[in-house]
Amino acid sequence: MTDLSTDIPKDSFHELLIEITKYIYKEIGVGHSEKVYHECFGCELGKRFNIEQEKVVPVIFKDTEDIIRTVGFMRLDIFVHDIAKGKQYLLELKQIKALNTGEENQIQRYVSMLGTYHDCKIDEAYLINFPDPKKCQAILDAEVRRVV
Repeated sequence: MTDLSTDIPKDSFHELLIEITKYIYKEIGVGHSEKVYHECFGCELGKRFNIEQEKVVPVIFKDTEDIIRTVGFMRLDIFVHDIAKGKQYLLELKQIKALNTGEENQIQRYVSMLGTYHDCKIDEAYLINFPDPKKCQAILDAEVRRVV
């Protein structure tokens, strides 16, 4: 079993995500469902942090009369609590050809809504894409993109 923590700077969550992503690709390869990669991330991050997977959060709407209503729900892929540093991270995993502004807008909306209506400050938010080789011309490396 490889210990990823020995090569990762203690203050670099982004670098840790990159290393975990590379490790997952090396161990199980390409072409799995998004759910499989999601579970692998949960296994690795759960060794280091408190995590919540598939966290369901109400979507709040404040109407023109200032009445606040729950109008639906959003599902956060992986919510990470770094108790030692007092930080919170949000991860959205994808399995698409390439990340684009649509995915960035989605995670920015999540962060905004969490801060505005749920008093939850997200310190950093990331999109992690495991491209589906069936949708790409070539096998591409996974991508880790910090959005917030």
